[in-house]
Amino acid sequence: TINFNGSLNNINESPLNFQDVLRFSGSDLSFMDNTVLSSNENLMQFSSSTDIKHKKMQFAAANFTQRINKDLRLEAYSILAKQEVQSETESNTEYLTQENLFEERNSSGNDKVFSNFNKVRLRYTPDLFKDLAYDILANVSNNSYRNHIYSRVADSINQTNSWRDPHSVELNQFFRYNTQPSYKHTSEVRAEHSFRKSNRHSDWDFDRPIFSDIIPIVEEDSGNYNLSQDYASTTHSGRLKFKHYWVLNSTNHLYALAGVYFFD
Repeated sequence: TINFNGSLNNINESPLNFQDVLRFSGSDLSFMDNTVLSSNENLMQFSSSTDIKHKKMQFAAANFTQRINKDLRLEAYSILAKQEVQSETESNTEYLTQENLFEERNSSGNDKVFSNFNKVRLRYTPDLFKDLAYDILANVSNNSYRNHIYSRVADSINQTNSWRDPHSVELNQFFRYNTQPSYKHTSEVRAEHSFRKSNRHSDWDFDRPIFSDIIPIVEEDSGNYNLSQDYASTTHSGRLKFKHYWVLNSTNHLYALAGVYFFD
């Protein structure tokens, strides 16, 4: 079977709800038996939001299921999504102080998001007592966020601009094997591996110095002050776990658990 979901709109219509996320992720059971971070939370960013002025969405998703033979089943999905969101928030705040300060604040943003999510699962069940599953997930994101804050308190005006450009690549693998050779013995082996590479460039533009006691600030020709940050990270993590359940008799059981975990 093949399922396809597409959307092209600028009216803040959501292409995915929570049930769609479950279906594309392999149903609610996949949340329980797959502990690898699969970035399902990132899928929810394509749901509707009320705090926006304009939203343009380009979205396409396909879900594929095929029984290769009576014992082997293949499931896969792929999602491509691109959206542009413009938001604006205005607030008036009165502070209960001796000066009775009153703040007028305006926050606006322009976000551009591109994401690609892919997942493949192989499920092998030769009989009622053996169950093997392998999942691989590949996710790519390339985003850009622009924000402006205008604040006025009495005769004091503050303005801040910020830019963030995060990029990430993520690859997760998950293996599980269950077997019950007899009523008294049940075993399970789980193996997980996760690779993530991300980098982010951030800029903040202020109209006055901040943290001048700890950060050397140089005024630019425009009269503003700029603070930049570059961040890069590459991580590997994995886990191997073995569990065995042994029924000694009707009142006594043994439950053995062994495993190893690494993070780099």
